[in-house]
Amino acid sequence: MNNEFSTGTISTNQTYSLTANLLFNNSYYQIYTSIMNTLLIDFDVELFNKLESKLLNSGIKLKHASTTESALMFLKHENINCILYNPFKISQDNTYDFIKKTAEINYTGGIVVLSYNRNVDEQIRALNEGADAFLPIPFVIDELIARIKSLCKIRNTSAKDIIIFNELKLDKPERRFYINDKLVFLTKTEFELLAYLIENKGKVISRHELIIHCWNEKKNIDKYSVALYSHVKNIKKKIYETIEKEYLETVYGVGYWIRDSKI
Repeated sequence: MNNEFSTGTISTNQTYSLTANLLFNNSYYQIYTSIMNTLLIDFDVELFNKLESKLLNSGIKLKHASTTESALMFLKHENINCILYNPFKISQDNTYDFIKKTAEINYTGGIVVLSYNRNVDEQIRALNEGADAFLPIPFVIDELIARIKSLCKIRNTSAKDIIIFNELKLDKPERRFYINDKLVFLTKTEFELLAYLIENKGKVISRHELIIHCWNEKKNIDKYSVALYSHVKNIKKKIYETIEKEYLETVYGVGYWIRDSKI
């Protein structure tokens, strides 16, 4: 039996025409014990129609909002695990103001930006504004599914629910981060990174290990390097701006670590 999903690619032209090869091997069916609720924010319903059935076959229930205002209403009243945000023709002000608004309503799920802009600077900007991942259009659907699952996965771990290290405290069930009891916003990926580094304090963690941990990616490590660098930079900045301390350190050519000692 062939247990592989066929590859689908979303493409675009100058008139914003979307096409996709959404072939699926009907001889393969998998039962999912939990559905990952995902919200697509896109001004046009066409992308939603292209993706809905393909994602559902992978255990991902896709919902659609055509404006950021309706998206925020969704987030307030429904349990959404991941957001797919295409700011094209939606945001009239700062492209990523919406991401900041999700933090204001205590949304703790993942955010993937879908963009026609393939520039690396735009990717870094999206991550700096709070996105967990950036996926240029056109994209392979299987990669989108992998990104969503990576952000939605629930790790079965015996680690303590509350992690405390000096002034830093992470509440894992609520995905909240505190510095001296002051709430500091972290994206889902930033939270995962910091929690993993604190749980392994005193040990230098390689970039390879961190990428596997956060994105479950073992082969295409290089493609996540920019994302990892941006998330680490954001964590450092948020901690330093709050207490002016350098907890997270870079070991050049190797990875990152948190010293197992008071600063």
